[in-house]
Amino acid sequence: MRTWARYYCRFWMGALIIFPFVVVLAACDPILSPQRAATPTQPPAPTVHELTKDQIRACIYEGGNQTLEPSPIFATSGDMRPVWIVTGKVENRCEYALKSVKIRITAYNKANRADILDTADLTVDDVPARSVRAYKRDIQLIVQRQQQFAFYYEFVTVTAAFLARPN
Repeated sequence: MRTWARYYCRFWMGALIIFPFVVVLAACDPILSPQRAATPTQPPAPTVHELTKDQIRACIYEGGNQTLEPSPIFATSGDMRPVWIVTGKVENRCEYALKSVKIRITAYNKANRADILDTADLTVDDVPARSVRAYKRDIQLIVQRQQQFAFYYEFVTVTAAFLARPN
């Protein structure tokens, strides 16, 4: 019986010695002790702005890499103009992402550049900073497949996402 009592006493004495340390450590534990919830700091939200013509010229590389070819698809209702496939790349040389790039394709008579046959707009979305985004789109132009024509493209509007600077 002595042996049992001795172990029993040692257990409780050890528990009394260790117990204050457990209480102190538990008070330091953020899970067990009530604390004010820390408000997480979120990065500033990007603001979207439309670029000026000078900014567009500085940011987007115009390498003349657009192609225009006839599509095997024919319209059967609605807009009956012939369908063309336009492919190209938008190269962003700026430090900020371009949210939307609107490109206008203009087809003109090869003999007379002033004789504009038709125009079509297309949009390329989300061009990351300092990167290239390729695109392939179907557009409709009222240009007959056998007609002698040429085309040019221009960047009409570009919107970019700027990060707001913290105060």
